[in-house]
Amino acid sequence: WREKLIPKCRGGNDGNGPSAPLAIDSDGAVWGTTPNGGGSIHCTNGCGTLFKLVPPAPGHTLWTEVILHRFSGADGANPYSKPLLYPSAPVANQPNNLPGPPQPLSTVTNYAGGDFGQGTITTIYDDGSIKTVSLQNGTNPSAGVILGGPDTLVGSTFGGGSGDVGGFFTVVGQHLATTVAPSDGSKGSNPYGGLCEFSGDGTAEIAGTFHN
Repeated sequence: WREKLIPKCRGGNDGNGPSAPLAIDSDGAVWGTTPNGGGSIHCTNGCGTLFKLVPPAPGHTLWTEVILHRFSGADGANPYSKPLLYPSAPVANQPNNLPGPPQPLSTVTNYAGGDFGQGTITTIYDDGSIKTVSLQNGTNPSAGVILGGPDTLVGSTFGGGSGDVGGFFTVVGQHLATTVAPSDGSKGSNPYGGLCEFSGDGTAEIAGTFHN
């Protein structure tokens, strides 16, 4: 293996301080988040970004950086999460050649911001639009979300809930459906790492870890 430096974050509008794992799409592009930078005046050091690094074309050596979204605080702030990438949807024939509905590209969690300042789940679409779900009962999601079923996202919050021990949530469509938290933290508290889905005895289950 050889180490190679591809575009680096320069701070400011470009993003600053990438901390989360990266995701790679089917075209070989690298997706990531920065918790700071982006240029928003609503956060001391910027509210963060979602970016993509596009590999060089054949015969070239330079990667291309694309800032897909700069967070403003209202739609979330300080994403520390690995982006969830969606598979490309097949192109369907639309009547009168009208464009089809926007397709989701990526969902990230934001540690802060949103309607209650407690974090958000934000989805970016291929037409540039975004949809944001603000957390209320849980606070400060650090890890990314995973797909828990058709149009369903599952994630965790570091704090909030009963006893401020954190918990788990589901988002169905664009609505926060459930928030589940340990009652007293005796079985663990403050989930911090990512979740994974696995099949046990014929049923799908989700596993995660607690910080304490």
